[in-house]
Amino acid sequence: IPQSVYVLHVVSPDFEFEPLRVEVSRKFDQGVRVYKADYLAVAGSAIRVPYTAETGLRIAPLGKAMHFEQRQAMSVRDILFNPMVLMMVVPIGLMLVMSRVTANMSPEELAEMQKQSPLASMNMNPASILAGLTTDNAPKKKEKTR
Repeated sequence: IPQSVYVLHVVSPDFEFEPLRVEVSRKFDQGVRVYKADYLAVAGSAIRVPYTAETGLRIAPLGKAMHFEQRQAMSVRDILFNPMVLMMVVPIGLMLVMSRVTANMSPEELAEMQKQSPLASMNMNPASILAGLTTDNAPKKKEKTR
């Protein structure tokens, strides 16, 4: 092997290993120095990995390789907090609460509440609303005569 600095990446389908920096030179004891490859490390802060010519390089895996993500389990919370379910449940809940509130009111209080409501002054007759949409209420322009 020519004298140089190499990065050793161990590839395994079952385990993950961290990369190592291997320096090959005649000026070292056994001709090789091995460090953990830290690309952002300051000079002199490298961690040495033991290497001997008899045993070679022994590397411990970082952990088991995870090739796939585990699927999330289905929960009732996910269904209840779905935006579409919330859009259906909240208005129904508000209608039920309002019907209970108005059921316990006296007729005088109910009439007073209807008078104060901004919707009471509006014409909520469906026939008149549809008629207003279909008729042309735009002001007519006067034709200029010469």
